[in-house]
Amino acid sequence: MRSLISIDDLTDRDLEAILASARRFRRTRSSPESGPPRLLSLVFLETSLRTRVGFTAAAVRLGWRTVEVVERRHSPASMLERWADTLRCVAGYSDAIVARPGQPIGQQDAVIAGPCALINGGDVGPSAQHPSQALIDYFAIEEFIGPVGGLSIAIVGDPRMRAVRSLSALLARRLPKRLTFVADPEHLQELRLPAALAALTAFASWADVGATDVVYVAGIPHGALPQERRDALRATTARTEALPPGCLLLSPMPVIDEMDDYVRTSPRNRMFEQSDLGLFVRMAILEHVTGKRPA
Repeated sequence: MRSLISIDDLTDRDLEAILASARRFRRTRSSPESGPPRLLSLVFLETSLRTRVGFTAAAVRLGWRTVEVVERRHSPASMLERWADTLRCVAGYSDAIVARPGQPIGQQDAVIAGPCALINGGDVGPSAQHPSQALIDYFAIEEFIGPVGGLSIAIVGDPRMRAVRSLSALLARRLPKRLTFVADPEHLQELRLPAALAALTAFASWADVGATDVVYVAGIPHGALPQERRDALRATTARTEALPPGCLLLSPMPVIDEMDDYVRTSPRNRMFEQSDLGLFVRMAILEHVTGKRPA
């Protein structure tokens, strides 16, 4: 068993294996395991839709069974149980855990989980990560457009978001031709990029994005900016119509007001198909962390 806390937990060989498995699952749609079904525990102490349901569906496609944990033990007469205790107890019953505990997840949590594989389903904090989402985003870019090495990519929104942090770490391993951030200057002050990625990164407004192959609409957390500055980052009809004809829009979702109604339904917007591809990537991740390939 192995855990996936951040993109850095994957070697280059691991990345290639996961992407290859995702392509295989996309072709076959399902691949049930032989032998007794494995058990995936979904410990979601914060709200989730795509990650929780996506990993549930992926486990079922693999012939696994799932258990959901949506709260830690507590009562009027008892304080909230420590996260480490909850994690260790659930690990004792499971082959793998996907966790979103509402606090940072680190390598110490993988140690606590012991032989059970631990997958970070999106944690919080200044170093928050969402490695499975980054793998889905990267997979979608290559499936829809082609190898990342020849592409220009723009990321629009709050660069401090965990999905952006993990995708940036992955792009530092698989360098694009060019990376552009369209973000509020206040948020860019906290952006720290690996040296290799920083060397090919630019910062621009929507009007200056230029020739770009994919625009990744990362979103902006509620209340993170005054409305006027938030509006400056929205994917509007006029802004997206000015993009090159072949440029695609992707998003980790959810999308609240980051896109206008026309953009949400535009043919260049592939965010729902991107979400669909998440099934196959999550199947590949489960296969990877448990070290067992389906029969």
